[in-house]
Amino acid sequence: MDKNRILIFILLLAFSVRLAFFLGVRPWQEKVRDELILEKSGDSLGYHLLAVNLIKKGKFSFDGINPCFFRTPFYPIFVGSFYLLFGIHPWVVLLIQILIDVVTCWLIYILSLIIFNKKIATLTSLLYTFEPTIIYFNVALYTDIFALFVFMFSLVVLVWALKNNNLLFFALSGLILGMATLVKPIFQFFPVVMIIIIISGIKNINIYKFKAITLFTGFFLLTLLPWQLRNLRVGGHFCLSTISSSHPYRTIIRYEVSRTGKSFKEVSDGIGAIIKEKMDKKGIVDGCPSKGEKIRKKIFFDFFKKYWPVYISIHIKGMCRLFLTNGSYMFYKMLGGIPTEIIPEKNTVDINYIHRFKKYITKKTMLEIILFLLFSALLVITYTLAIVGFFSLLNEKKYVLAFSLTLTIGYFSFISGMVPSPRYRIPVIPIYLMLASKGLLDLLPKKRLSLSHLS
Repeated sequence: MDKNRILIFILLLAFSVRLAFFLGVRPWQEKVRDELILEKSGDSLGYHLLAVNLIKKGKFSFDGINPCFFRTPFYPIFVGSFYLLFGIHPWVVLLIQILIDVVTCWLIYILSLIIFNKKIATLTSLLYTFEPTIIYFNVALYTDIFALFVFMFSLVVLVWALKNNNLLFFALSGLILGMATLVKPIFQFFPVVMIIIIISGIKNINIYKFKAITLFTGFFLLTLLPWQLRNLRVGGHFCLSTISSSHPYRTIIRYEVSRTGKSFKEVSDGIGAIIKEKMDKKGIVDGCPSKGEKIRKKIFFDFFKKYWPVYISIHIKGMCRLFLTNGSYMFYKMLGGIPTEIIPEKNTVDINYIHRFKKYITKKTMLEIILFLLFSALLVITYTLAIVGFFSLLNEKKYVLAFSLTLTIGYFSFISGMVPSPRYRIPVIPIYLMLASKGLLDLLPKKRLSLSHLS
């Protein structure tokens, strides 16, 4: 019990920090619920409507009539199950998410313990406890916290399988990753990364590698199959969701906003009208995702062929901004402030960062500036320590581990590069916190590392 005392303390601390933020936001109040938790400009209202229509009409639909193909089912089912038990109260789901995230903190400890050691596991879970982006999304009706929980569970099972050469656990890891993908489709190509990790982590047993990969991939695909068959049967499109063309589509809009000087809404409505016209000419209704998706993809590929250097540039900038955006404005807004707009909507692609910083200092409120500087400093310190930890792994000749962690970060950076929001950084936060913990402990004097409560 004494050995686990510090872990129990960290888990209680994680719960207390998240609960304090929850109480500060007051999501049970009608105004907060309607203006922040279920804001019309975000995804949360859509998840809410899907959950409500599931429990009231038994339909996976935004409006209760037309079937939805844009979202995957597990998060609306998760939300809907608590609506069914406790009534339609989003704040109850947020409270449950806090409990789930505390379990995630424990899973991160276990994962770090298996990969590294108890000192790094303890520090990683402690850093996770105070991670601002994580704390914020505990009190947001988004998929990210639930998806991270399932994803971390899958990684723990995979690493355990690699450590113990257990084929059953490879199959279980694939099944759990499939469940994570049904929560958030961003994981749908991650099996490629996991297969590379399996190949790298198993030495000189080719038949065993083949069995492990087959079981992992097979159970992953089997988990997704029922939902894909539903989409084929209802909408004529064998797919996980139609969101795959959404992010590239937004890249076209951003480019056109920058090129024409029009607002995001004007460009979006214009391109939407073009798609609607093409669909009308071919007699395609909105509820038929297969042909509508083909039109959207054709528009994107035509754009890519013509402006591929521009697209690559936007994507790389997005990947960088994914890690540079600190999310302080989200905290300020959630705590009741109205963020000061400093960048005109037409400048969402090409931004003069020096000009932006000057405007930040002159136009933002003092609280906004303090939050921005605090969160920025935290990111800089964390990333610096993570880099130190990465090179420390190379110095120790742990090339496979360094490669696996980097590949994981690279996957989510590439997939999310078109939408540089802090929430798309969430899957890799535990990964770079592990590296940062290793970097910090390696920089500390050796005597500091022999403290009995961390040994």
